[in-house]
Amino acid sequence: MATEIKNTDNTLLKMIRGNYLKFNFTIEDDSTPAVPLDLTGGTLWWTVKNHYNDADDDALILKSNTTHDDPTAGETSMESLPEDTIGLIVDKLYYFDFTFVTVDLKPITLARGNFQGLFNAKGAIV
Repeated sequence: MATEIKNTDNTLLKMIRGNYLKFNFTIEDDSTPAVPLDLTGGTLWWTVKNHYNDADDDALILKSNTTHDDPTAGETSMESLPEDTIGLIVDKLYYFDFTFVTVDLKPITLARGNFQGLFNAKGAIV
């Protein structure tokens, strides 16, 4: 399963603990019409934390991706594997963000808000 996330703030992201999910992004500049950013050499980061102010080193989920789906078209994705979410407390609200860091180290926040792990996926190891 894949989900497309647009540039959003204060999003409530819910997913079933222990499920596989792929988050798809198309990153564009602010011009009209928008032009895809070249993602070559950049890194997509996904963090899930107990609190907004927690350091990235203290994140419950901290993943990166440098292999983009179509970097010159601004297309990238992040996979959530079953083991990434299975340890989260059911129904607790966590803080999450997806940030792309360009090759010249400029961060672009793609989405952020609250993350909620729902009940376990059938067959998930608890």
